[in-house]
Amino acid sequence: MDLVSIIVPIYNVEKYINKCIDSIINQTYSNLEIILVDDGSPDKCGEICDKYALLDKRIKVIHKTNGGLSDARNTGLDVATGDYIVFIDSDDYVDQNMISALHKEIIESKTDMVICNYQEVNEEGLIIEEKKETIPYTGKLYTGIEILYGVIQYEGSYLVTVWNRMYKKKLWQDIRFPAGKQHEDEYVLHEICLICDKVSVINMPLYFYRQRNNSIMNMKYNIKRLDAIEALFMRANALYNIKEYGLATEFNIWAVTCLGEACKKLDRKERINKSKLKSLLKLYRKNCFKFVKVAPSGKYILKYILHYINPYYALGTINRLSKIKKDMILLKNLLEYRLSIVNKKYILLDTPTHGNLGDHAITIAEEDFIRKLDIKFSE
Repeated sequence: MDLVSIIVPIYNVEKYINKCIDSIINQTYSNLEIILVDDGSPDKCGEICDKYALLDKRIKVIHKTNGGLSDARNTGLDVATGDYIVFIDSDDYVDQNMISALHKEIIESKTDMVICNYQEVNEEGLIIEEKKETIPYTGKLYTGIEILYGVIQYEGSYLVTVWNRMYKKKLWQDIRFPAGKQHEDEYVLHEICLICDKVSVINMPLYFYRQRNNSIMNMKYNIKRLDAIEALFMRANALYNIKEYGLATEFNIWAVTCLGEACKKLDRKERINKSKLKSLLKLYRKNCFKFVKVAPSGKYILKYILHYINPYYALGTINRLSKIKKDMILLKNLLEYRLSIVNKKYILLDTPTHGNLGDHAITIAEEDFIRKLDIKFSE
């Protein structure tokens, strides 16, 4: 049997660690190397890990000073000797058949990586039914580029994590998580996908992802969350020379939109005083016109330019312009309907004109529409 290395970074999860480790040691696939990385946890997690190591010879415990999630995972990668790699977070747990199902799929499909579905659970470990997600991305083998396109197409969170999958060890030969970063998965996703020849996806929810009130994702938006935007900009640059699906533009626009939202969510003090936000704005402006050259439409170019001029307010401007467009479509449909049921030569419009840009735009669009209908026009 192939040896599967399971890497578990552990920090301050005394309440959940037993369920996590129990779900791993009770896997139906038995040839495991279980690497528990105690990242300087201040609670009793280290002691708990040592007790498990005495009970199960497959367990290796590493005690280290606190360096963060990325550093703990990297430590596990450095000592892993298995043919395949699996990551499991220490506050989560897995189905007893997870490793067996993933290994069977990766062998039979001859893929570099296999992804499974996951199920969200609450702090007590009970399934949150309404959060269950069905994967539309199944039924055939995919390239790594197609998986990245799936992130855009389906906005599937199951495609952007590192813990609901099994990898051939060779994928991690030259790739490590960025130290000191949040959203560390986002930094390595494209790197892994770019070296995957084939990827398979199975829809079984084999991983149970615990939703904690004090988790990073549930905390108030803060300056550290900007790491995710930095990762998206890095991904866009890494994909710049790949033409399929316009991925570079898509991820760059995603980063631009997130940057505009971040400018709104962060309070003014954080926006002005934090160098992180300034460095992201500098990074965006440096690459702005590089991506304009490959933008597929004027809509993308407009977004780029507005954000270049003033990213703090560009998002609101874009949303207002989009609303005007939607209003005009509704008005057009209404007029066409009225013309189809009545035989009138004239249409009376009562458009408010307050002298602002929006009202002028609507008035001009109405006039243009009526003229195209070849109806006599008078103010």
